[in-house]
Amino acid sequence: MGKREVRAFVKTALGSAAILAVASILLTGVLVGIQEGDWDFAFAEGGWFASIVGRLYFDPWWFIWPPLLLLAYFVADRVLRAFARGYQASIVKQRQGLAGEMIRMPPGVLLVTIPVTNFFEEVLFRGALLALVQQIALPLGEVPAGVLALAVSSILFWLAHENYRGLSSTVLTLLLAAVLGVAYLVSGSILTCFIAHIVYNVVVLVQEHVQSLRDPGYFGGKPPTHVLTGNSQPPEQ
Repeated sequence: MGKREVRAFVKTALGSAAILAVASILLTGVLVGIQEGDWDFAFAEGGWFASIVGRLYFDPWWFIWPPLLLLAYFVADRVLRAFARGYQASIVKQRQGLAGEMIRMPPGVLLVTIPVTNFFEEVLFRGALLALVQQIALPLGEVPAGVLALAVSSILFWLAHENYRGLSSTVLTLLLAAVLGVAYLVSGSILTCFIAHIVYNVVVLVQEHVQSLRDPGYFGGKPPTHVLTGNSQPPEQ
């Protein structure tokens, strides 16, 4: 994998984070505007910022969510391997895409891109979108509003990950979003969700990297090298 692909990955990841950040500001502003009934405060006076910062706290039970998320992932993976037709083929296909490149990216690149993107994903999908849908749906009752918010935010989280359309990635992405959504509904903490999300990604990436080194057939062929830049690249200088 060449320098062009690495640069393209960084550019894509940080560009996505910027879009997530802007969407987070807008939706959090709408959330605060609905809650406070004061749209000037929500946007012009920084109510959106105060709302985000105010939910960056350690819930007393924050430490249970990373292992719960990983447990859900490993159980779902084993069940799908055992019973879902075409699951293994779906995994191999995913490894021929961006997922197969991520596990081979320089550690320094991942140390920057993963925390940044994970943070703004949590601010947007849990802190803004889930909270907003829940707020709007409150007339239905607290439990129905929570369930609806969890479903909407999970589906939109999956749709935002356009590279995850295979059976394996679809199921596991929806599961990830659902568990993180429950974590937010229980804790009200964006920070709790962020920590669980980043621990999950790091553990899964390390596991997949180790497996790729041990299993000659891991990629189902040659490892992907130009997913973002295309295959017709001039030689590296």
